[in-house]
Amino acid sequence: MPKERGDSQRWHVSYEEDDVVSIRSIRSGLYLSIPQAPFPGEVLVVSDNEQRWKVQKTDQDQFFIETMEKFDGTRLMIDEAYGSIYPRLAALDLPRKGGDQAWSFQKVDDNPRYYRRPYRQTGFYHY
Repeated sequence: MPKERGDSQRWHVSYEEDDVVSIRSIRSGLYLSIPQAPFPGEVLVVSDNEQRWKVQKTDQDQFFIETMEKFDGTRLMIDEAYGSIYPRLAALDLPRKGGDQAWSFQKVDDNPRYYRRPYRQTGFYHY
């Protein structure tokens, strides 16, 4: 189920070359990924399959996270109304190409970078 607006979850963002990243949940240690046989609506899951993502920079230091494989060019978004009886499904949605949503990088404690969805912002801002 989606978190209340303004809540944050911690994710470890592992950088490879050319701004390609993998995103791993701090809480479960599982990766954010796309299922092999997605349900209607194309949801994302948290699983032990590592998925690669592209962090795309646009003007004025704004960023979007896009898939590298399978649904290439589709941006990462949260569906606020989404709920599921499947416990391993994350409250995330793969929208049609061209959608965008606000995300920010934020340092938490003295650990590596994490990201969260900011509260009612536009763009993808790096702190």
